[in-house]
Amino acid sequence: MNNNYRTIDIVQGLKKRLNQCTLVVPDVYGNWHVARFTFHPPATTDELRAFYDQYKFTLHSEYIEFLKLHNGAKLFSIGTDKGIELFGLEQLAKQLEVGTPHYLNIVEGHLTRFCIRETADGMYLVGHDGWVNTYLQINFAQWLGHLIAVSGADYWNWKHSRQVQQEQIH
Repeated sequence: MNNNYRTIDIVQGLKKRLNQCTLVVPDVYGNWHVARFTFHPPATTDELRAFYDQYKFTLHSEYIEFLKLHNGAKLFSIGTDKGIELFGLEQLAKQLEVGTPHYLNIVEGHLTRFCIRETADGMYLVGHDGWVNTYLQINFAQWLGHLIAVSGADYWNWKHSRQVQQEQIH
């Protein structure tokens, strides 16, 4: 994994661009929208320790860094669309209270969820059917940086032009 991305730098960079927790962003069709951002207060070291002590689920260091900045957030909310929700400890705990999943959802939005495994550094894309079906070869900080760079668009579903050209040929 590329360690040049730091969650704190990415979040602080985004917050510098915001005007009263809003940002004007384009969609993939060139339309402009006012996106809202909500950041929750940070998780304390005691809360993080209690979470691990109770659930024994090891969170990735980049996500712990995010939780220390903000114990959950909503990014790129436009109109009635809730945008991208980054889960805090309470939402993570609710998942773990019903059992010990192999994967833990940490992000939800645009009909897509992302999850982590405690045994592998990287994020996984959860399909519309609820099954984990794609390993993204990026960590949370990289994913977040890319999300902000594309103004909240679901870049993980984009096809590269070479793939599209190959599909058109066949």
